[in-house]
Amino acid sequence: MRRIIVLLVALLPAPGFAAELWCMPDTICRPNGKCHATTDEESSLRLQDMVTKKTTMRSHAETIAMTRKKSGTAVEWRGTSASGDREYVIWSKVTNAFTYSIADPDGSVWKSTGVCEVQ
Repeated sequence: MRRIIVLLVALLPAPGFAAELWCMPDTICRPNGKCHATTDEESSLRLQDMVTKKTTMRSHAETIAMTRKKSGTAVEWRGTSASGDREYVIWSKVTNAFTYSIADPDGSVWKSTGVCEVQ
């Protein structure tokens, strides 16, 4: 019985780090620099399996494999969509704020900012 408990504790995520992050943008900026407020849930993104090296991001009806890089209180994920867009998410563990950037193959960059919810 002790072995099972020890194993379960070892498999739990580290304190303060959840297995999933749901991020809802409040502002979206187009490549031309024009920004607008949004409450559209279809613009949201979800990072899953954050405690493993196999993090995936679900956004715009697509699942993208992401790589994670930690830097102090921020975490950055990077990945490439099936259409060749480079996608970046930077999340503050302190404020739960995020920035999400999509760089199209033609060089256009879309950005959104908002707040994430740890789930």
